Amino acid sequence: MSAREATPPGPRTPVVAHEVSKNHPRLGSPPPLTSSEVKRPERSLPTDEGGRVKGPSTSACPEPAEGLGLTGGRSKDSPTHLQGPQVLPAGHSLPALLRAHGLPAMALCLGASSLLVWIRILASGTSGFAFMPWNVTLAFVPYSLSLFAAALERSHARPWPLLATGALALLFLPNSFYVATDLVHFRARGDMPAWFDIGLLSMAAGTGWFLGLLSLRIWKRLLTGLLGAFGAWAAVLLGGLLCGYGIYLGRFLRWNSWDVLSAPRALFADIAGHLVPPWNPEVVGVTALFGALVVVTFVAFELFGETPEAAR
Repeated sequence: MSAREATPPGPRTPVVAHEVSKNHPRLGSPPPLTSSEVKRPERSLPTDEGGRVKGPSTSACPEPAEGLGLTGGRSKDSPTHLQGPQVLPAGHSLPALLRAHGLPAMALCLGASSLLVWIRILASGTSGFAFMPWNVTLAFVPYSLSLFAAALERSHARPWPLLATGALALLFLPNSFYVATDLVHFRARGDMPAWFDIGLLSMAAGTGWFLGLLSLRIWKRLLTGLLGAFGAWAAVLLGGLLCGYGIYLGRFLRWNSWDVLSAPRALFADIAGHLVPPWNPEVVGVTALFGALVVVTFVAFELFGETPEAAR
């Protein structure tokens, strides 16, 4: 009999599962190491012959990488850096800009005003007030230029296009408030009820006036960034007085905005005559009254826009 056969088998010691899992890497995770047992890699920095660290910085920590949210900067490989300047910043679309400045509401008012004119023409068989859609469309010109200026400002364009757009918008801005003076055309005509004509003229006048206020609001915001709050309000005051004077030129002297190009000598001759005494009381009165109305309604418009959300 061999030695293996002569040795009687002894009792087997049971293997506890949790003991195996502590020692065998495949059956369980090893116990966590303490901070004293963890070996950290040592960073070696290049040194010169004197033992000093080379380079302008002696910090062993590398500079945080840009574009990873560690420095707050933007990586040079980001899409906005490669695409160059945009018309609107990221997250702001052109439809959002137009909605923020009231274009859908004003387009609705323009459509309603034009619809009333067409209803009157079809119902009466006459062309009464057919000029109103044209006057309201002219009121849209400075508003459209103001929207274009707002888009230019967001694209960080050069100041010269912005200034040129502002001069052109100021030239046409009186047309917006001028529509209110079309109420002088009201009279009992007999072909339509008087209440219909009052509603038609009021709708056109309100549309034009609101277009002027929205244009002033856009320019006040732009000028606040350039001139400060005081300079922006001074520009609003000056613009209101110029609108009042423009209403006089259009209603009483029958000048148009484009006459600056078509008949500049005659237009500026009339303007020069108003700048020297004796002062024309009608010029002063119309300019002061409508200029004050523009400024007061704009202040109210601005205060209405600052109403807290809880009170709305």
